[in-house]
Amino acid sequence: MKFKTLIVLLIIGLVGGCATLEDVAKHLVYPDSIGGNHNTFEKPDAKLPNHLSAQVGKRLPTDITLLQGLAEKGDAEAQYQLADRLHYGEGVAKDYAQCFKWASRSASQGNSKAQFRLASLYFLGRGIPKDEERAKALFTESKGGLTKLAKQNDPKAQFALGVMYARGLGVVEDDKESVKWFHKAAKQGDINACSNLGVMYATG
Repeated sequence: MKFKTLIVLLIIGLVGGCATLEDVAKHLVYPDSIGGNHNTFEKPDAKLPNHLSAQVGKRLPTDITLLQGLAEKGDAEAQYQLADRLHYGEGVAKDYAQCFKWASRSASQGNSKAQFRLASLYFLGRGIPKDEERAKALFTESKGGLTKLAKQNDPKAQFALGVMYARGLGVVEDDKESVKWFHKAAKQGDINACSNLGVMYATG
């Protein structure tokens, strides 16, 4: 599947021809459920390692001050969600450098979604100098944890895997695997997954 074709179709189909290339890159690289509930996940599986189980089933506050308080106390999922908010400017001023800071802290505790976020920041050079080799290593590192979370119906993990397989980021490019994970995320209302899935079907 040609990436240039994806870009053209995303520009036309996703936002009525008004998207910038940065908007398109955001859809293809970042796990983001626009308008979705960022804090609702399935119940944790007792078989998951502690650092993965903590990423599922946790309902965190939507108030940015309370979320930051938890992040500062070392809560890895709160750190990841704070990084996510900082990246998109949701309830707080957009700040890629701070996003990198909190994604790094969360990733260092084994949060796979944060590792994916961190890899994406390195991949695009946001908040940190662009480093595709470091990004590749982080994408690869995140795969195992993301897969376990995705199997527990975490839509952001499912979307992340869809992106990785679609573009060969830390994995062997595989359109069938990409469609599988985008479809699972889309069933849970992830709008980015719906968009990417539509593009993949349109391009065959």
